[in-house]
Amino acid sequence: MSDHTPESCDLNYKPISCDLNDHLAKILSQKKECCLTYIDEEGQFAHVRGQIIGLYALDGADWCQVSDGSKIRLDRIEEIAQN
Repeated sequence: MSDHTPESCDLNYKPISCDLNDHLAKILSQKKECCLTYIDEEGQFAHVRGQIIGLYALDGADWCQVSDGSKIRLDRIEEIAQN
């Protein structure tokens, strides 16, 4: 489980595409498990598996919350795999 919080990432947020936002919203509404690959705060690839339970904006960035408690900034997501 990752412990990413909004305070743990830099402030250089890059807005995501509407397509990615729509895709994440669809996964959220379907309540399906997925695996997210993203770049962590050290610049390393990280993975988390679970349900996306929330999408929200905070302090000028967009975030998703995963069922394991992870909070991932959307512009750091590299890949989304669904089962």
